[in-house]
Amino acid sequence: MDAKAMAELLLDAKVLTFNVKEPYTFASGIKSPVYMDCRLLISDVKRRGQLIEDLVKKFDGLECDIVAATASAGIPWGAWVADRLEKPLVYVRREAKTHGKGKKVEGAFIKGLNAVVVEDLVSTGGSSISTVESLREEDSVVEHCVSIFTYGMQKSVESFDKANVELHPLSNFNVAVEAAIEKKYLTAAEAAEARKWVKDPQRWRK
Repeated sequence: MDAKAMAELLLDAKVLTFNVKEPYTFASGIKSPVYMDCRLLISDVKRRGQLIEDLVKKFDGLECDIVAATASAGIPWGAWVADRLEKPLVYVRREAKTHGKGKKVEGAFIKGLNAVVVEDLVSTGGSSISTVESLREEDSVVEHCVSIFTYGMQKSVESFDKANVELHPLSNFNVAVEAAIEKKYLTAAEAAEARKWVKDPQRWRK
């Protein structure tokens, strides 16, 4: 499935939604005309299967000894992909545990292994790069991240470049906007507003 078909799947499943008139509010306080909820897909058996198949294909040609999922949203996708690829799985916490062994990376021994990160959504890239850094602190080799979707924000592009990590998304914001116009989820004027947002989310409508 190409990026456009994937965007259409996400739109039709109401996983990716646009609302320019009544923007969503992110946890950070940022107002947004778009919202992505990949968690809806973990209960959608047919569409879930398609995403897993496409995520697995993104691993073609990548050196991967171990699949590394971001906690918590990336864990189910990482687990399904690791199972299909018959690879070990680890997941990376946002913060190290304050009890027990205080681990941040949960799972197998990863030193010297090539890990590929699995993420559901890339916005600013913060959680993905934090995961990469945690894995590298354990002496794992990390050069690739596979995700369901990316907003393609400049901040995330710069973060991935700086970390020397290549992002492999199934679809992206620009493709999704075009698909949303064609499927009449967005008018041309609303699409223009959405594009303004992705260029400068912090200052949009201020």
